[in-house]
Parts: sequence; structure tokens; C-alpha cells
Amino acid sequence: CIEGWCDDAGTRTSRTSSSTHADLIDEKTSVRVTDWTRRSWPESDVFHVDCRETRSNPTPYEGLREWLVRAVHSKSNNCALTVGIPNVGKSSMLLAMLRGQKSVKVRGNWSQKRVSKGAKPSIENQPGHTKELTQYLLQDKPRTYCLDVPGLTPPNFFFRDRPEAFYALSAANCIITPPRRKGDEFEHDLMEHVLEPTVQFVLHAMNRDCCFEYVKKLGLDKPTIDVDLVLDACQSGRYPSRRAAVTKFFKLLHSGNFGSVVFDDLSQKYKPFLFKDSHFRKNDSRSHNYQRITSSKQDDDAWDDYDEYEDERR
Repeated sequence: CIEGWCDDAGTRTSRTSSSTHADLIDEKTSVRVTDWTRRSWPESDVFHVDCRETRSNPTPYEGLREWLVRAVHSKSNNCALTVGIPNVGKSSMLLAMLRGQKSVKVRGNWSQKRVSKGAKPSIENQPGHTKELTQYLLQDKPRTYCLDVPGLTPPNFFFRDRPEAFYALSAANCIITPPRRKGDEFEHDLMEHVLEPTVQFVLHAMNRDCCFEYVKKLGLDKPTIDVDLVLDACQSGRYPSRRAAVTKFFKLLHSGNFGSVVFDDLSQKYKPFLFKDSHFRKNDSRSHNYQRITSSKQDDDAWDDYDEYEDERR
């Protein structure tokens, strides 16, 4: 969560935690996420809005827009800004708040390009789509603007200290991956150091929270953290290769076929990130590989929980 990473930004700001893709979590999980957010950031406001069937209806976002206008002017200011990691829905949220307004005027962006009246944020389900700072008129009276900011990826030392954050953001498609290059060595390194550990991280998160829908969906006998077993189950005619099997796994995850999956451990409060002198040294060669979960006890615990899960379903 970027709010914890920006805790030192100052106490004069008001922040709202916006969770996108609320349609992928059930009501029980939504309550858990809300409680965890308020325990971790007591002064944050939480909005969960699902507008799948009424995407052109601005009503679900009116409360958020009104809160934003009040918060901005309570600080003797007239501009809000979107802050967060890439591809979490910052521009989408702003676009939803701008819908329904007859005349959306753009004051201009920070590169001094001319922007036509009625322009709205451009969105795409890929990290890094927003590349410029652009300011939009959110409300005419009182005059309030919102600055759409490109996604901010945490620095490398953040991921070295919290490698699980890297795999969580990678699984959520919130990290700009390097362009594919030819060569078996590059493909091998990508699979071994990024993709396969990310799959294992997701399996661990699902087992921890007793989210066992993936077992039935992939035709497995029981819960597992065996990446090879899971990717073998994902391989098929349309997904013949190992890389294609990873693609299928994440497609199933992002489309909700594995149920309401939460990467963070909601039983623990978020721990604010502490900057250290070592983070800014040039020759910091610490390994950032996440410790893979290979303990057989983890498998045994997941299997016990799965028995209880099946009993409840019956």
C-alpha cells in the first residue's frame, strides 16, 4: 500500500485509500480489508465501490468526489492529486468522478501542452500507461482541481527489505516488466527469479487464508505450494509452454476464478517502512530473492484447513 510508503509526506495532507476492482472480493473480504486499513492508517477513509453494471453512472462516486472537495478546501487548497503504484486505478477513479459532468475543462498539464475541453483521463489495464502530470477540473464551485500523477514504483531498496511486496505487486500486474528479449538465458532468469516465485507467493497467500478455490479449478487433489505441480496443471493445448502456463495462472487469478485472494496478511498491522543509511549506498549488493516456501509443514497445515473447508461446503 503506497500510503504506508508515503507516511513521511507530512501531516498537512488528507488521504483516502481507494481499493479498485471491488468486484473481485466478496463482502466478507471487503470488511476485512476495510478493518485492516483503518487499523493500519486510522485517519484514512475507505470506499469500496462496485459499478460493473452502471459504469456510466457517476452516482457511486459522488460521495468520494464530495469528500475530496471538502478535504482539499479544508487545507486552504484547491487541488488534489492521485498518488499510488502503477496500474491500481488512479486514472480510472478520476475518470469515474468526472463522468456525468457536462463540461469537463482541463486547465492544462505540466508539460504545457494544449488539452481540449471535455478531455478525460486515458486508461488502460497496463502499468505505466499514464506518463504525464495532467490537471483536470474536478468541480467548478468551489473550483477544485485534481492532478493525475503517473504511477510511482517503490525504490529497489524497498523491495530488498520487503521482497514479498515485489511479488505481490508483480502478481497484481502493478510493476512495469522489462521488454522481452530473445535468448534462453533471459527467459530462464525471468522464470526463475520473478515469475515462479510470484506464483509460489500467490499459492502461499491463498493457503494462508484458506482460499482453496484454485484446487478445484486446476484439478488438483489437495492444496499445495509446489509451483511445478500447479504450472503443469495450467499447461494445455492453448498454453503449451511453461511461460504460457504462468500466463494462464495469472489470468485465472485476475478474473476471480481463484476466489477473493488477498496478498497482505490482514492479521498483522502494516509496519511503516523505515529508511536507513544503507539504502542510499551505491554498493549495496544484498540479495532481494524472496525465501521460497518449501516446508512440508506448510503443506500439512494447508491440507488440514482444506478438510475443514470441504466440510463447510458440504
